[in-house]
Amino acid sequence: MRRLTPCLLVACLSLLLPAHVRAQEALRSWYELVSSNGYTGVVTNLQGAVVHHFRDHVFATEEPRWDATGEEIWLEAGAGSGCFKPQAVQSRDLLRDAYFGVRARGASTWLSDRPVDMDDAGYDGFAGRTERDGGTGIVRMPQTLDDLGLRATTRVFAPWDLELPGFVMTLTVENTGGDATGPVQVYALVNPNLGSGRPGPRSETPADFETVRVEGGANLIEQGFAGVVYIASLDGATLATHSPADFHPPVRDNISGDLPAPTETPYLGDGNAGAVQWDVADIAPGSSVTVGVVVAFDPNPDFDEGHRDRIDAWIDGRSATTILEHERAGW
Repeated sequence: MRRLTPCLLVACLSLLLPAHVRAQEALRSWYELVSSNGYTGVVTNLQGAVVHHFRDHVFATEEPRWDATGEEIWLEAGAGSGCFKPQAVQSRDLLRDAYFGVRARGASTWLSDRPVDMDDAGYDGFAGRTERDGGTGIVRMPQTLDDLGLRATTRVFAPWDLELPGFVMTLTVENTGGDATGPVQVYALVNPNLGSGRPGPRSETPADFETVRVEGGANLIEQGFAGVVYIASLDGATLATHSPADFHPPVRDNISGDLPAPTETPYLGDGNAGAVQWDVADIAPGSSVTVGVVVAFDPNPDFDEGHRDRIDAWIDGRSATTILEHERAGW
């Protein structure tokens, strides 16, 4: 048998190869970024531009279910399957959603209505590295608001040294225009789900029979069957409000003025939510301001002032920027 010469072999291979060989462009295939401190998991959805998942535990189930005789309950997974599964107490997703809004230069918007700059979204870098290098559990969600002359960057993280289920949500607003912004308002909307039932961490916890109230100035307490969420504002927030006030339309429809006050506080109802407002002085061109909230959970449905006091002690008068930099340094 005659052997192929090297030249003939090369010629044959050239017929099999494509005319142009290039690397395929990398495409983002996952839009949910997680942060955890070992007590909770908090999930940011980049496509919806919201925080939409906040667990009362890291694990998916708390304990087995027991019958009246003290025996563990097992149920057949499908009639006649012969496969039995243990029944368990499911963990909860405590949050419908949370996100920021902003008003500047005569216009306003909720950031959940604006696209995220996907190429710059991800995890912050730790101290000594560039932001886009990653390496921390601090989720970064930037958005360009050309009509307002602003760049808004939301950051979300479950702090390492907050030894309970909780997370911090901050917003940095940068003036990308050529002149001062004039007065700016920033808003944070937080909508916990604290009702009855345990549909499991992949499903929304019901939002029935929730009580919400303003607590200590510009902070909020929401209670329900599932427990208590304390929403502590940072950076000198101006006011806090909650259901039944309808505070979504004023920002969405660009109606000037403060967020509407609640008609009653405390308020008992279904699907309650709360919001915080900051009034910010002019932001000079190229400058920025940062504000934020701490959202913390306690499983005791009866409000315990100790829970609020623990969070206030952890904050210890710090700004959102200081808390953020402390978390970054911890990595």
